Amino acid sequence: MKTVIIRADSSYRIGTGHIMRDLVLAEREFSGSRVIFAVRDLPGNINHRIKAAGFDTVLLHSDSIEELISLVIEKNAETVVLDHYGIGIEEEKKLKKAADTTLFVLDDLYEPHYCDTLLNHNIYAVPERYRGLVPPGCIVRCGPAHTLVRKEFDAVLQKNFPASTKSGTVFVAMGGSDHSGISLSVLKVLERFGNLDIDIVTTSANTKIGELRRGIETLHNRVRLHIDSDSVAQLMGRCRFGIVTPSVVLNEMFYLKKPFIAIQTVENQREMVDFLEKEKLPVLRKFDADALESEVKAMFKTLEREKK
Repeated sequence: MKTVIIRADSSYRIGTGHIMRDLVLAEREFSGSRVIFAVRDLPGNINHRIKAAGFDTVLLHSDSIEELISLVIEKNAETVVLDHYGIGIEEEKKLKKAADTTLFVLDDLYEPHYCDTLLNHNIYAVPERYRGLVPPGCIVRCGPAHTLVRKEFDAVLQKNFPASTKSGTVFVAMGGSDHSGISLSVLKVLERFGNLDIDIVTTSANTKIGELRRGIETLHNRVRLHIDSDSVAQLMGRCRFGIVTPSVVLNEMFYLKKPFIAIQTVENQREMVDFLEKEKLPVLRKFDADALESEVKAMFKTLEREKK
């Protein structure tokens, strides 16, 4: 059996998206191999999700490429998957030279890489932009055809969930760790509309869960808080529209053909934001309560027109 090592992390600061998409990749791409996740034990990590999915983990003490190289050689790994912003082209060259392994790199930002396969699974990605950024012969996979979504999203596509109220359920997801801390602010904007059913999803990596719980208790809308939910696809499937970050969750909304409003929360989402603006899709480059209110009003008007 071949051995595959996936290098990725999750934390309060990093978020949870890398690990979640790598779990999909492991199941889809390497189902016949032994998959080992090489991770750090960072505050707010979701390493437990890796073990729950049935994969092994090895805890690294540092982000150094030398430590990763030692692990790759020790495990005699045929393939190494790199999904880590701290590992660039020079580190990839060191790894390739020292371990002579196949490198599979995930990229979101059109950065140069030294690898055998490159995957940019985001809806905005186009292979042409990687010309000159990867070695000759590198296999480049880009765009919606390669989006990493879990199997339950396919099942949801076959269903037609009814809206739970006249205005419909609103799906809110500001990232697994919500390090920008704007979830409650988004809910307060939705409070201006009233009579809404709202599903808000987050994970135990969110340090502001207590504050979020207390804030929800003061609201008049029907807000359901979902922590570490295994039913995100179903929640997304029954919503009328979502308010999400331009990240993994937006790829999922797009896959389900759900209307959305995106709010940028970190710099590495800029490519997605540029794409959304170009396509004239609703997106805010930063949270602004009045701007979000305007987008929500426009969304409801659009939904009403589509009902007629």
